[in-house]
Amino acid sequence: MIDTHILPSFEKRVISEIDKADVRRWQNAMLKKINPKTGKSYAPTYLRGINNQLSAILNFAVEYYKLPQNPCSRVKPIGKKHADEMRFWTLDQFNKVIIYEDKPAFYVAFMMLYWGGMREGELLALTLRKISDNTHTININETYKREKGQDVFDDTKSPNSVRKVALPRFVFDELKKYTSMLYGLEQDDRIFYFTRSALNKELDRIIQLAGIEKDSDEDIRVHDLRHSHVALLIELGYRTHAIAARIGDTPAEVDRT
Repeated sequence: MIDTHILPSFEKRVISEIDKADVRRWQNAMLKKINPKTGKSYAPTYLRGINNQLSAILNFAVEYYKLPQNPCSRVKPIGKKHADEMRFWTLDQFNKVIIYEDKPAFYVAFMMLYWGGMREGELLALTLRKISDNTHTININETYKREKGQDVFDDTKSPNSVRKVALPRFVFDELKKYTSMLYGLEQDDRIFYFTRSALNKELDRIIQLAGIEKDSDEDIRVHDLRHSHVALLIELGYRTHAIAARIGDTPAEVDRT
């Protein structure tokens, strides 16, 4: 947070010369800033975290280096302490939107996210080697991200996240149909060629085609498809521990969802 969002604006400034007007200008710039991973503005809780980091630095200067006052204390902080209520789609809502997806790769990706409950990075790390034809499962043991123009494969979020996820037969069949169209695909090649940002932009596109207004109750992010999967399992009567094992979380995290 400090390296990316605070130092570019303040590293060459004399701290004692930073006033509340400077803080307000920085806050306005942060509110307009776009997250390169999602193509959208930063989440309110993340903005509050950045604001708190700047305030903490200046509080340190007040306490230990005789800065007269913290200019952040005289300006209303940006963002929110707590996230908005979690959004999810019912199966009917998902079906209402997915019919507008005419690109095979994105269609299969959204189907797997809704019916499999995996994280975006887990989906994008999928290779042929991780697909089991016998059991209709996929093996999740790493995550993918794009960093400084390079493909980066990393460990999953936690040890709980390493798991095998069984897909409904109709989803697995769509996955196999899609991979059969990929000419020359090797066992360790990524199946989905796009990034998280592209995934979010594509979801926004089909949501708009479905006639859903932006920022309405039905407007969701890609990550909310994971929440939707949890909601579906709860409706089907699955217990918390079974859901946690399937999505790679702890029971406590599922309860918060």
